[in-house]
Amino acid sequence: MAINVNQVYQTVLLILNKEQRGYLTPDEFNRIGAQVQLEIFESYFEDLNQQLRVPDNDSEYSDRIKNTQEKIALFQEAGTCPYVGPYFGVPTVSGTTTSQTFNTTTAQQYVVTTITADELDAGQPSVTLEDANGVQQPLAEFTDWTISGLTLSLTNIPTAGRALILTVNEFDFYKLGTVIHKDETPVQYVQPNELLELNLSPITKPSTSFPVYRYKDRQIFVSPSTIQSDLSCSCVLKGLIVKLLAGYIGLFTPCPSIQDIPT
Repeated sequence: MAINVNQVYQTVLLILNKEQRGYLTPDEFNRIGAQVQLEIFESYFEDLNQQLRVPDNDSEYSDRIKNTQEKIALFQEAGTCPYVGPYFGVPTVSGTTTSQTFNTTTAQQYVVTTITADELDAGQPSVTLEDANGVQQPLAEFTDWTISGLTLSLTNIPTAGRALILTVNEFDFYKLGTVIHKDETPVQYVQPNELLELNLSPITKPSTSFPVYRYKDRQIFVSPSTIQSDLSCSCVLKGLIVKLLAGYIGLFTPCPSIQDIPT
């Protein structure tokens, strides 16, 4: 159920005024609300873990495991994992993006001015470069480009006068679930040391029939490396960020399918 965040804010101000505890600015309210919302969201997983440890009941409305799973189900999604070489990225479901276009020179470094450092850190950046035919071609992170702070660095000197586009997809991704190849083959998660042991024997070495993956910082490294497409996964998304802005109605209760609505 959606709750008008403006009503919550006014209620908080009323309580603070009654207790003479000062004024809470909208920015402070947003920060506190986002933190509290995330704590409530994370408690669902701990509650489910605890309920799985105790005997269950088969009642229709008092099944604690089912009730907790229903709360998490609101945030469950499945999507395609884009290959950006040498790894797969996690799905970007929100569709919220910011971008900046540079006109290339013979320089290898470009200063980002329209995207903040927080947006770069919290999102998934991608870079494309215009080719000789005027078509934007994707560049591989680490191989063709890197970002340090607000500086975009290219590995090779580009042709002058081409459009270089930096795009950042906002992350609502929270937890990785099951990774699937070609919608039918599950990809097993392994630790780096386990992968080394698996590669020691031809019998246990990963193949397209029995693939494995390593996971690090929203990056999925699949073995064998010949798998470069047709990868998908289930995942859990974060709720919408608490946002109190002048002239807008936000949602305090997280629901990834509902956006902020103008008044």
